[in-house]
Amino acid sequence: MFPYKTSIQLDRKSHQALFLQLANQMIQHIKSQTLAPETKLPSSRVLADQLQVHRKTVVACYEELTLQGWVESLPKKGTFVRSNLPVLEQQKLYDFTGMCGTPTTGFSFYGNPMLGEKAVAKQQGVMYINDGVSDARLTPID
Repeated sequence: MFPYKTSIQLDRKSHQALFLQLANQMIQHIKSQTLAPETKLPSSRVLADQLQVHRKTVVACYEELTLQGWVESLPKKGTFVRSNLPVLEQQKLYDFTGMCGTPTTGFSFYGNPMLGEKAVAKQQGVMYINDGVSDARLTPID
């Protein structure tokens, strides 16, 4: 049996929610094969009792893990680590550097010459409230 009580450390003073801390640590244990595929996880009541947290914290953690595809919940059987885990591969980002060395977006923006931007000189200590410019396609111009 996996020692959840000693393997999972929750920081109650952290700004991150307890269920997210628990979910992240469970994911790390699944990634490192400490929790092998098809391992049955303890019930929410048992795990909550071991970790001294509210049962809703464990339920929220299990829901998060289910949504991310790390575990599956089978009615009347329990929650299990999935046998076909999500494949996490780091992708290399495409370099959008243009000819002059400045980054470009790789696409063009729609622009309307009738909606010229006014350069506003910003003053120190003044708060500027601006809702922006409405979409010209939605505003009747005629």
